[in-house]
Amino acid sequence: MPGEKKTTVDLLDQLLQIIDELYDHDEAKVKKNEIRERNKDKQIKYVEDSNLAKHYEDAKRMGIYSLSEKRDQILMWSHYADHHKGFCIEFQRDDSEYNFLSHFMCRPVSYKEKYPNLNRILDTFEINLYTKAIDWRYESEWRLVFKEGGRLFQVPASITGIIFGLRLSDENKSRIKEAIPNNKSVTFYQASRKPGAFAIEINQIESVN
Repeated sequence: MPGEKKTTVDLLDQLLQIIDELYDHDEAKVKKNEIRERNKDKQIKYVEDSNLAKHYEDAKRMGIYSLSEKRDQILMWSHYADHHKGFCIEFQRDDSEYNFLSHFMCRPVSYKEKYPNLNRILDTFEINLYTKAIDWRYESEWRLVFKEGGRLFQVPASITGIIFGLRLSDENKSRIKEAIPNNKSVTFYQASRKPGAFAIEINQIESVN
């Protein structure tokens, strides 16, 4: 494969870096010991092949929480908000222990015209979880990756705003407002058609009936 010549030590260092970021301290320590023991005195091809296979198996169990930088992308509202009958949640992203959006595993997606070369274990990790075809770039997606999918998790950060879709019913607007505790700290917005354009605009609203 292309790229700089690597050694078993280099490869293991990359693997251990991923483990440190994916798991809490105690669990990471156990898993790193397992990796060191399993690959002790092994040739680099064995380490590469066996751990690539394990990475793909682990990736199948991971969960991805998808977010976007854009709140007024009309295609996003059509595809992911029931043709404008849904709503958009705005989160606060800050550098704190309890804000998942500041975690190493929350990163922007990279959009590529060509499928990248797989140079290292770390490259494979990045490509598998954080790379998409360039046709998807309108989404401006960020991904928060969890080590296990198919489960309910708490919201990743404080909710700062709710944007109502232009076709969201008044009944559902009231339900959303009632469902959010301490909603006085949440700003509500309404999406509406932008005159003379195939676009929407977002405006703050004072109250929700």
